[in-house]
Amino acid sequence: MIALAYSFDVLRFWFLYDDPAAIVYSTKSLKDIFFANDVYVPGFYAPLLALAFKPDVLFFGFHPLPYRIHNLIVLVLIAFVVYQILGHYTDKISSLFSAIVILCATPSLICVIWITLRQYLYPMLFSLMAISLYITHRPHPKQNKFAVLLILVLSEFSFMGKEQFVTLPFVLLVLSEGNFRNRLSSTYPYFLLLVLHLLLRWYVLGGVGGYVGVTYDPVVYLKTVFQSIGTASEILFGSQWLVAVLLLPFLLRPETLVRLALLWTATLAVSFLVMSVYPSADTYRYWFIAVVLFSFLMGFGSALIDNALLRGSYILIIVIPFLIHGSKVNGGIKELFQRESLIASRTSQSLLDHTYRNAVVILPDSPYTHTGYIYSMQRAYRTILGVEAFPAFYPLELLALYPDILRDFDGVYEITPHAVLNITGSFKERSNLFVGALTDQKPEFGLLQSGDEFAVSLKCTFGRSVTSLIIEQEQFTDSPRVSRHMFPYLERLNLSRIIKKHGNAALVPIKELSYRQKAWYVGRERIPKATLLITVFCGDGSGRHTQLSDVLYIPLAKRFHIP
Repeated sequence: MIALAYSFDVLRFWFLYDDPAAIVYSTKSLKDIFFANDVYVPGFYAPLLALAFKPDVLFFGFHPLPYRIHNLIVLVLIAFVVYQILGHYTDKISSLFSAIVILCATPSLICVIWITLRQYLYPMLFSLMAISLYITHRPHPKQNKFAVLLILVLSEFSFMGKEQFVTLPFVLLVLSEGNFRNRLSSTYPYFLLLVLHLLLRWYVLGGVGGYVGVTYDPVVYLKTVFQSIGTASEILFGSQWLVAVLLLPFLLRPETLVRLALLWTATLAVSFLVMSVYPSADTYRYWFIAVVLFSFLMGFGSALIDNALLRGSYILIIVIPFLIHGSKVNGGIKELFQRESLIASRTSQSLLDHTYRNAVVILPDSPYTHTGYIYSMQRAYRTILGVEAFPAFYPLELLALYPDILRDFDGVYEITPHAVLNITGSFKERSNLFVGALTDQKPEFGLLQSGDEFAVSLKCTFGRSVTSLIIEQEQFTDSPRVSRHMFPYLERLNLSRIIKKHGNAALVPIKELSYRQKAWYVGRERIPKATLLITVFCGDGSGRHTQLSDVLYIPLAKRFHIP
């Protein structure tokens, strides 16, 4: 009831961010789900996500309410397993307190709102079930094979959900008893399973995987390890110093503190790669595992206090800041996603509305209803409903700089949270404002090819916000697919994992790019099928932008994945 009351007003939000991509992913065959790496995000191996979506897509289609109830049920089960585990060591009040913290924490709320984040919920549930079995039965591979087998199955489900959970064998090692040799003899099957899983992952992804273009600094990683517990405290309570109060009961048991530090590090070893900054609305998910760990710390901490009055004071000192800070932050989170839900809903509705049959719609100014969202929703409608979308979506920048595009359409529309507006009459003024804000500078955009490596170089002398515009003439359609992507400032980006068959790629001057008669041209040549055109511009965040860079021209490209 607590979870339902806390999340009730977000359950009817529309599909967000990469939810449509997960819906499409779930419609694939089991063979593709487990062994193809171009059906969702090629840098990650998460077949459990598709399996978890299959029943929802089958029974509920495009009704998001049951999807979120599904997420909420899994979250409640996680809290229940935490309650059960703590029940072996502490009283019911402390266990219940920890479970409630999980249900009401901001990262947990995000995992209910953003349906795709069941890729965190299910692995967490399976990991906790495996841990519960392990600490309850202490199974040895030679003596309790059934329990070991069950833990292995739960572990593999966790690994298939999200990479952050591949640390589970190390967690079991820390939780084991005896010297290192005894601990290893009890946990080696889980490490063998991890090795096999990583080999499978490498085979499917064709390499290490991970986010495209992201590099990891060892110094930043170590700094994150030491700062993470303070940041987690700030996320939950609004203050980094409250963690000191949380750890007070453990000071009488230094050996327990050491074990807690090892457990924290082992559990979050992979998560630290993405936990280097205080989270925003779409990165709170990286802290969900830390929230569950904190709930255990709270439960065990209160159990170490024998005096009932002191224990009650300890709980109140923690729970009051948690509730005050959480209500403030979560209120803002709900408002943000309500707005994004309205934009996403109107965008999705416009895809099936005959009003926009021959219209062009400006890509929404939203980080959540991005190009990938729109094309994934189009694919979902085509795959599940068997219908095609009506409007064409274009970024404002291309419409302003190439006004001939508008000759092919009957009207121009803009999506806001409250309505889809017809701006055909006022678009010229809007276009002039954009063009008038352009600077005289142009980004330095270069092409780097060496063997199998395919990369681009970029240098912005104005601003550090990078936006790419990608025009793709697909193999089996006449209309180009146009997308807009925001990137962090990187002076070198390896595209080898994104684009295959790039041997004839070249950089052509931006002045050679033109649009006429419903097609894009480079010079006098109409771009052929299966061709990518990529140009970028830089901005300073105030609305001013550079000119477009020269164009990366990739004929006969095989698009491995552009979200």
